Amino acid sequence: MVDHAPLILVGYNGTPHGDRALAYAVGQATRMGAELLLMVAGEDPALWPTHAARRTRRIRALLARAEEQLAGLGTRWRLGISDAEPTQALSDSAHRYHADLIVVGSSGKGWHRLFSDRVGCSLARTTHTPFLIAP
Repeated sequence: MVDHAPLILVGYNGTPHGDRALAYAVGQATRMGAELLLMVAGEDPALWPTHAARRTRRIRALLARAEEQLAGLGTRWRLGISDAEPTQALSDSAHRYHADLIVVGSSGKGWHRLFSDRVGCSLARTTHTPFLIAP
């Protein structure tokens, strides 16, 4: 029995691959009545003092891009930011927030690339949460 509202965790980086993952996750969220948690990962804190303005601009740009893609769809969502590398951030967040599904974009084309996808392969080893790699 699920004791929380369904949650879909999306690895989001603003690339075309991330956009496809977001589009797929929106469809799943609509079917499940789920909320989306868009996770931006890999923000190295060691660079913050010298790159704070660039980091802020990047996160604002990602937020604006997500808002544009999600506008008018009626999907509940929020943005999460992690200093960890993407696989660790997604695995930790899935556990912390009791995610029902993780969605990431594929980094390549074709089935032969599926098994060389760095985040997808790493998720297979590190999480117990079901995950999908959006083509």
